[in-house]
Order: sequence, then C-alpha cells, then structure tokens
Amino acid sequence: MLLLQLLPLEMTPSQRIVRKNTFDRSIFIVGTGEVALFGTTKNIVLKEGGIFGCNEFLTGQKWEFDVICN
Repeated sequence: MLLLQLLPLEMTPSQRIVRKNTFDRSIFIVGTGEVALFGTTKNIVLKEGGIFGCNEFLTGQKWEFDVICN
C-alpha cells in the first residue's frame, strides 16, 4: 500500500527543512526559488523542478545533508 500526501510548504530564506543525520521519510520538489543541501564533503544547490529525498524515502536512511531554503 502506498500512501500519498502532498503538503505545499511556503518556506522563508534560511529556514531549515531537514537536519543532517536524522530520519525523515519525505520526498521534496522545489517549486520556486532554491534549496541548498550542505554536506560534509560537498554542497548542492537545487533550483525549480529539483527533486530530493528519494533515496532516504525508499531506503529509510539518515539524511546526508542539512537542507536549507535559499
């Protein structure tokens, strides 16, 4: 059984979405603006249309990045 829930979120700049090394089974789609993923070895910036969290959602792994609205 797959449960689907879409929650539109309006974020402000510098607001944290996900904390590194936590369990959060969510998939995020960037609608407008940018989202920054800060890791220990690399940083990623996703723009409109970017999707992240698929691996954490499907496998139940901890998040590798701090995710902050940019």
